[in-house]
Amino acid sequence: MSGSDAATKGLDEGAGLIVTALFLVTGAPALALVLLGRAPITALTLALAFPTAFAALFVAAVIAFA
Repeated sequence: MSGSDAATKGLDEGAGLIVTALFLVTGAPALALVLLGRAPITALTLALAFPTAFAALFVAAVIAFA
């Protein structure tokens, strides 16, 4: 059972799917690079860039709307 407002539940689910897709888009190339043994620094950057940017934007949004 979601604690979200019924009117915005679809938006919450949509945002969750978008964020999951973005994690896959940044994680899949990183995983491929690691499995191929190529560019480990680039793979680490790809794997960490989106989650770090997302967390920073989330914190900025919380501060802005607090």
